[in-house]
Amino acid sequence: MTPAGSDILLFGTPGLAVEALTLPIGRRLAFLAENNSVTDRVFELNRATGSPLSIAFCSGGLPRESADAVLLDPPWYLDFVRPMLTAAAHACRPGGVVLISLPPDGTRPSAEADRQAAVAFGRRLGLDPIEHCALAIGYETPFFERNALAAAGIYPPPHWRRGDLLAFRKTRAPTRHHLAASAQRRDWIEVGIGRMRPSSETRPGEAGLMSLIDGDVLPTVSRRDPSRRLAQVWTSGNRIFRTNNPQVVLEAAISCAGETMGSGVQPHLWGTMQEREQLERIADELRALAALEAQEERGAPKAALERSVTWRSSSTHCWNRSTATISG
Repeated sequence: MTPAGSDILLFGTPGLAVEALTLPIGRRLAFLAENNSVTDRVFELNRATGSPLSIAFCSGGLPRESADAVLLDPPWYLDFVRPMLTAAAHACRPGGVVLISLPPDGTRPSAEADRQAAVAFGRRLGLDPIEHCALAIGYETPFFERNALAAAGIYPPPHWRRGDLLAFRKTRAPTRHHLAASAQRRDWIEVGIGRMRPSSETRPGEAGLMSLIDGDVLPTVSRRDPSRRLAQVWTSGNRIFRTNNPQVVLEAAISCAGETMGSGVQPHLWGTMQEREQLERIADELRALAALEAQEERGAPKAALERSVTWRSSSTHCWNRSTATISG
């Protein structure tokens, strides 16, 4: 869809960015992404392959008419689709194309209406739809979603989820001159412990990890699930917890992450013996969680996983798994 030597912008598509490192594409490639651990990994791979990608962060500003093709894979909610499609339209040169992944029919009740809304929004941005390929995109199921599905008793093949591919051509200048507001997010801090990446919400309170749901793994990846609002600690295996003191959990996570570099719990930050013991106890729980999720990611048998960690505290704020929404 583009001539040789043209510019392609990969917007929020780390999987495509990694794939592009291995292919003789014959195009100038740019990758625009959030500043997070996934992008850090793309940086590492890019350096190892001679830096064929030009990588920039979204926070550094969005390009204007710099690409002949823009590929984007937003989260499948309109409050993400609109601002990302707006940015893509502004980055695309006149006559260029924008390719976007959207949820297919059946993903959730509003999937078809949301797709039509995205098409109508694209027209206001000067983007005319030229092709709709249903179920054209295959996704490798990520670890957190595999865990969520397993918690719901579903064990699909690795590439079961599909997405629709929509292609637009930029035929005129956008009638919208301002970027749409991005989705509001809660503030989280992410720390890596081995392969596990627990995130702690930055709110004050007491200490300790407390279960929110039976089994701790949220059996859905839907943003509409009500139990998400109570989660203050979230792991990369889709386990959610609440805590009375996220700051202590965060310090324990940082201590665990620092152990591989020769550091550990920093007792000078916690004045009393009780505080230090509390910190060590939470750190032990996080180490056990990291070990459990490493086993799960490797595909260890379920019986072995059930014996590997014994859970401790519970909460009265539990949700009935049978009412959970599985997808969408």
